[in-house]
Amino acid sequence: MRPSQMQAIAPGTPEDSPAKPGTYERLLAAAAAMFRQRGYEGTSTRELADVLGVQKASLYHYMSSKEELLYEMSTRSMDLMDARIAAAVQTSTGAIDRLTALIESHVEAMLENPDPYAASLLEMRSLRGEHARQLIARRKNYEKLVVEMVAAAQDHGALRADIGPYHLARLLLGTMNWTLFWYHPEGPVSPVEVAAMIRTVILDGFLVRTASDNDGEPDQSMTPESRARGAST
Repeated sequence: MRPSQMQAIAPGTPEDSPAKPGTYERLLAAAAAMFRQRGYEGTSTRELADVLGVQKASLYHYMSSKEELLYEMSTRSMDLMDARIAAAVQTSTGAIDRLTALIESHVEAMLENPDPYAASLLEMRSLRGEHARQLIARRKNYEKLVVEMVAAAQDHGALRADIGPYHLARLLLGTMNWTLFWYHPEGPVSPVEVAAMIRTVILDGFLVRTASDNDGEPDQSMTPESRARGAST
């Protein structure tokens, strides 16, 4: 049982109560959907209680606060994505293969269970104190990992180097995360297919350009000054 779940149990409630885990999971799922649709501030504890079919006062038998729910779903989402990416990258060889594994794992993890990821992205600013510090630190560490993987692929000559790794990584993260706001599970493509689209379009755009790509002319898409700024970031 996670620490926040243990804290949510009222004194005298058995930790192994069979109602607790199932109700807490339903509460988290309902909160994720409502935070995504209405916003954290726009979702009341009374509305959450109504979804569960309990009195508002009884809701605190299952949670310590509304913020706890946002923190818990954000933490779980990050845990799942981290584990999935680590497993995929570990079995990959080569800088591009590892970056491809990260793209696929990131997108598929989000789109298979989008509500908590979207709620976390949109509403993390609502967290306070230690909750906020922990999740901001984790997000920065993940962004650093993506930058390092892009830089490694550049160092191996596999990705274009006229744009700095920080900016390429930000473009990649923005493209992956934005799928949460246009993807529909009932649509014609699956999460795996969306990941493949991003991998193809983004990585092809990042790949090293050769003279033949520009009819023998050097790439003029960036000035020397902008190349220098990108490389130093």
